Amino acid sequence: MSEPLVPVVNLHELTKVYHGGGGDVVAVDRLSLSIPPGVSVLAGPSGCGKSTLINLLGAMDLPTSGLVEVASQKLQELTEDQIDTFRRRTVGIVFQFFHLMPVLTVLENVALPAELAGTPHQQSRQRAASLLDRVGLSHRADHRPHELSGGEVQRTAIARALVNRPAVVLADEPTGNLDSAASRTVMELFAEAVTGEGASAVVATHDPDVVARADRVYHLLDGRLERIEGNLPGVHS
Repeated sequence: MSEPLVPVVNLHELTKVYHGGGGDVVAVDRLSLSIPPGVSVLAGPSGCGKSTLINLLGAMDLPTSGLVEVASQKLQELTEDQIDTFRRRTVGIVFQFFHLMPVLTVLENVALPAELAGTPHQQSRQRAASLLDRVGLSHRADHRPHELSGGEVQRTAIARALVNRPAVVLADEPTGNLDSAASRTVMELFAEAVTGEGASAVVATHDPDVVARADRVYHLLDGRLERIEGNLPGVHS
């Protein structure tokens, strides 16, 4: 009998409330769930809380209440310095709008997080070159972001998210700006690159092509878990 898989994400009674002039908005409402290793998707309509969850998992936002644990690290117990280390080492993030540095080459963009984390320059470049080969962009290493297609920009962002060997890659609508053919290609490559690097992924999306590539799908509605599709043996939720 196989050993239970250790979840990469644990949430307990997680709540996020935004306060504004028009009243309070409950983006995440007392959400409890465990996400196992693999490629998992947070799916649902706009406003269901999936992007808020990605921000909370990446420590880019703070919960109103409840507990967040990512890769066995309880985020509410970390100091500011530990949070910085967590963002650099434990999670990689693929943003919807890429956020590549326009003045840097593709290789330099991918290597940048490693250099910021203290990895020696040559080692950072070698790691970046290896990842560009993995995502099929070795021939674009010396190009600037404006010279790339949308799919190539997104593949660059995937390589950059993996450069520090994170345990978990977070992605918010990673194919939101791509057509359906490019979306399928990028998501296939994303899943292969993440699992090939020994990482797991949590992806927020409403794209059915992305959902189709996931090991597990968490359907959200109004900040709550509606249902789960898919299963992995040995996982206890």
